[in-house]
Amino acid sequence: MSSTTSGLFSFYVIAGDTSAPTLLKVPVDRGMQQALTVHVETLRSGYRNDDTAVIDYDPGYRPESGELFKAKTFKLPAELAALASSAPTLRALTDDDLERGEARALVGVGHGASTRDTVLVFQSIDSRQVLRRSRLAFVMSGNVFRRLEGAGMVIRDVLDAVFEGGNLYFTSEHVVRRFLDLTGLFEEATKDEVHAFVGHKLFAVDDPAAVVELADQWVLRKVKMLASSGVLDSLGAKKVSERAKRFGLDFAVKKSQLIMPRDRKTLKLLLKFLDEDYFQSDLTDAQFVVNSKRRWK
Repeated sequence: MSSTTSGLFSFYVIAGDTSAPTLLKVPVDRGMQQALTVHVETLRSGYRNDDTAVIDYDPGYRPESGELFKAKTFKLPAELAALASSAPTLRALTDDDLERGEARALVGVGHGASTRDTVLVFQSIDSRQVLRRSRLAFVMSGNVFRRLEGAGMVIRDVLDAVFEGGNLYFTSEHVVRRFLDLTGLFEEATKDEVHAFVGHKLFAVDDPAAVVELADQWVLRKVKMLASSGVLDSLGAKKVSERAKRFGLDFAVKKSQLIMPRDRKTLKLLLKFLDEDYFQSDLTDAQFVVNSKRRWK
């Protein structure tokens, strides 16, 4: 169940880089603060309720409708963590901040009986929500439409993350990474670990250093997951090559070893196959490439 907050929410904007975010106070009058509080509390009540399936964070899975990731004991950046216990003096958000596209997310902070009961709700901000002065935007005032003279921001009817009870709840890692540093949730292989992976007996590699240089963030995460699972120790090159051909994939074998691809595209195909991202249905024999899966317990 959701934590209980008291009083009105305070509102801030996250700006700048996620590794060193800047917090700006959103200056609103009391009427607007009340309206925003009601809005985010309504969204929060529907975000995580008794019908929601809460799943421990799994980087290989994408939650479906009615499901939420839970990142246990998530460590907020110091700037955000400070909001849980105090109301620091911060520079106010300005028209120019919005115009420059520096706003990454709106943050609502609701305080409870203790620091741990404080709730932070997050809504990502993108360019479509920003009303710039250069645009011809107008609002109804009285019986006529009047031009919006300053910059503005549209508040959506959705939350992208909620932090409460020390845990972070969210549905899309891609969206949340725009405004929160999630690197602590998953591990990427180090260069030494990639060297060790490439040097596994399953692979034949002419130039290990060249393969390591191909490793972008996606590759580093796949290598870490595969190395941690130990699956390579149970595979043979011939079996991998033969099974891959069922999906139209051609991985060459040399002296009972898989020849490690020298281009990033083919390397990623191999890593996806080894991580079982290619799937054939037992019911229809239809073949699929999956980008989301959880191991069935």
